[in-house]
Amino acid sequence: MNTTELIVSIVVGIGCCALGMFLGSMPLKRDQITEEQNKYQQLGGLLACGLVVILMLLSMDIASWVAIAALAVGVGICRIPAVRRWLLAQFPMLKPAEPQSPLRKAKPKKR
Repeated sequence: MNTTELIVSIVVGIGCCALGMFLGSMPLKRDQITEEQNKYQQLGGLLACGLVVILMLLSMDIASWVAIAALAVGVGICRIPAVRRWLLAQFPMLKPAEPQSPLRKAKPKKR
């Protein structure tokens, strides 16, 4: 492992941990996600996958494993209830969508 790969691994690890925390702080249930959160979630996932693939193509194996591990650690940190409450208080964009009342299905009249 040379100096370049070590520096790339550190930078990628910090960035992917932040990205994992961002993605992990969003709601997991589909009906609680807003349109804006859905767009950011798709963009974040695409960015994470693209980064790992680019690191693999550049033969930076350790950096790619660090990226995957940092994403998982970031998501795990955000699933801690105290951390999640703090993030939701700091960033209102991450709050789940308000539940909508389900539409009542029309029942056919009995004759």
